Amino acid sequence: MPRNNQREKTDEHMEPAPARPDIRRDLVAILPRLRRFALALCRDESRVDTLVTRACEDAVLKSSAWRGDVPLEVRLFTGLRLLARKDAQKRKAGEQGTRARPNVTHNRPTSRLIIDTLPNDSAAVFLLCAVEGLGYRDAAAIMGTTEDTIAKSMFTARRALSALATNTKERRA
Repeated sequence: MPRNNQREKTDEHMEPAPARPDIRRDLVAILPRLRRFALALCRDESRVDTLVTRACEDAVLKSSAWRGDVPLEVRLFTGLRLLARKDAQKRKAGEQGTRARPNVTHNRPTSRLIIDTLPNDSAAVFLLCAVEGLGYRDAAAIMGTTEDTIAKSMFTARRALSALATNTKERRA
């Protein structure tokens, strides 16, 4: 009987486990940001929705294991980056047909065309830091690289955007 008393006393002093938040509501709020990031990663509008859907499904399925130690947006952006990389590797290996992007020429640069002009991962890094407002540490975690690499990518993106702005002004003059 002493064991029961000890157990009861222990149970009385134990705090209940914190309730895990339902991330589905938060996913709805972050969807436009996920779509922008997916577009910066894969640069193919036909694949964006599929990638975002898969990233959200993965996040919901794995939400019971999430402890809240990493912000949800960082977790989602990281998952989306990994999915985009796998998708690109499959496409490159020829497992899926590739669709060529139409070559559209516009007189006035749009945000979509501006993102397309940025080299390699610079578009995704610029989006994370300048548009989403994440710090270099979070961007490095999402992109699976170092803060120095993020800083270099930001420099590259800013230089490319500056050159684009200069060229656009010269064409207007």
